[in-house]
Amino acid sequence: MQSPLKHFSPKRFSWKHVLTDAILLTLALYVSLWLRTGDEQWNQHVNMLNQLAAVFVGIRILTFMGFGVYRSMWRYISTDDASRLAMAVAFSVPLNISITFIGAELGTMPRSFFIIDAFVATALLMMVRMGRRRLFELQMQPKKGHVTLGKLIIYGAGQNGRLLANRLLSDPRRDRDLLGFIDDDAHKQNKIIQGLPILGQHSDLEDLLTRSGCTELVVAITHPPAELMREIVVVGRKTGVRIQRIAHFDAPSIARSEALYKPVELKDLLNRPSTDVDLPSLKSLIESRVVLITGAGGSIGAELCRQIARLRPAKLLLLDHSELN
Repeated sequence: MQSPLKHFSPKRFSWKHVLTDAILLTLALYVSLWLRTGDEQWNQHVNMLNQLAAVFVGIRILTFMGFGVYRSMWRYISTDDASRLAMAVAFSVPLNISITFIGAELGTMPRSFFIIDAFVATALLMMVRMGRRRLFELQMQPKKGHVTLGKLIIYGAGQNGRLLANRLLSDPRRDRDLLGFIDDDAHKQNKIIQGLPILGQHSDLEDLLTRSGCTELVVAITHPPAELMREIVVVGRKTGVRIQRIAHFDAPSIARSEALYKPVELKDLLNRPSTDVDLPSLKSLIESRVVLITGAGGSIGAELCRQIARLRPAKLLLLDHSELN
């Protein structure tokens, strides 16, 4: 069983972050007091705050450590991190109030001051963290003079589409400009997701691909219906847009943006799952034997001829009743 003191180990936080928070928390205390008292009552309470400010800040910093706030990387701040920070601030409020009873001889502080302080402190702390994340996102943008090889639209603004957009946008070496999403959800129309607009619905597909100058469309649906894929491929051929589909994000081989999606395969267009052929067994059945193929002039028969010829039969006989063949 791990000791609760592990949360307070210096290895689990950055002193730079602690110092930044200490400055912001101190600022929040004085701003909150002014918001609560104004200029008229400021002098009645500021002396007590001067003496207890370090204690208030120290309690809050220790609370942050206990809640694991400093385990978060500011450049990747998320809603979970924000919730943890807000809970830590709220937990420290009654602790700070209790200090005023212990030091009652120093004076009194309005109870509403602590509530105001909680909101001001949370706002300041989140503002700095979000600013750090935004700075990181700007650093991930392609450098000036970066040349792109095409324009890309993501078909599907669900979880897969958002993950794909996030991965592409966070790659400073990406060679595609992201134009936006296509999605049939009526609630998403004219909205912005991951900083990218919802351009329209499936019914607008051909018009959108033509007008936008799109060169690639990535279908970000895990198991898209074969009918949908066939429609998209037909539109892609008509407009000269390359159609691709999303790859699996959990694949360990994914290291670059190009591996996030792959070309559409024949099995994606079929209404049934593909079947793997046992080639070694098939070769032992056909090799060095005489094989007759009926209906050899049709599309299926012609493909069978090509496939069987690779298995080295002794003789391959082709039979078809059509005079055209």
